[in-house]
Formats: sequence, C-alpha cells, structure tokens
Amino acid sequence: MIRALRVCVIVYAIALAIAGLLSIVIPEQMVKLLGFDGISDAARTATLLLGAAYAAAGVWATVAATDLPKNLIWVKFLMTKALLSVVTMLYLGIRGYSELSDTWWVIAIDIVFVALCLAFYPWRAKQRAALASNAT
Repeated sequence: MIRALRVCVIVYAIALAIAGLLSIVIPEQMVKLLGFDGISDAARTATLLLGAAYAAAGVWATVAATDLPKNLIWVKFLMTKALLSVVTMLYLGIRGYSELSDTWWVIAIDIVFVALCLAFYPWRAKQRAALASNAT
C-alpha cells in the first residue's frame, strides 16, 4: 500500500513542480491551457507566485516521498491542495469566470489523485502505531 501511495505522491508532486516551473517561465501559455485569452500584469504576477509555490511544494513533496511513512503529513497537504483546487475551479466555473469545458481535466486529475491517496493511505498501520505509542 505504501509503495502505491509513494508512486501517486511522486507522480503528482513532479507534475506539480513542472506546472509550477512552467507557470514561471511561460505564464501566458499556462493560463491559455485553462481557457483564458489574455493575461494582465496582476494576473501574470499571481501566476508566477503560484508557480513558485507549486514548484516548491512539488520539490519538497517529492523529497518527503522518499520516507513516506514518516512524512504522511505531505500526503494530507497534497490532498488538501487538490481538494481546494477542485472547489476553486468549480466555483470559478459556476461564477462564469472560466468554462468547465476548459478546466475539467484539472479537476479530474485532482479528484483521481485524492481518490488514489485515500485508497492507498495506510489507515491500519497508522492506527497500530498510535496504539503502540499510547501503550508505552
């Protein structure tokens, strides 16, 4: 289970880091992927800052995945990020700021990632470790 979870985290984290770096290097093209035509200076600044955060999170999540049992908090962080992204993208679509036909693939990737993480998360191992630490 932990091996499958590690693979999910590493793949998602690397994709996150790459998306972050691309948002820094080619912000206009990255926002076009989401269906936006132009980008203002304010949006460019936000895109670059978001890219920096994604790149940093992706790099450190990849590092954390090398010893995932000790770093399960990173799985929770990435799942939270993915769920918040889904809610945000749905909100943007509902408000008419973006088209769901342009952003469905981002939503799908995040939903699949969260589902896989929940499926592979070591629930029993964590419970046993908690019981063992309380017994001492």
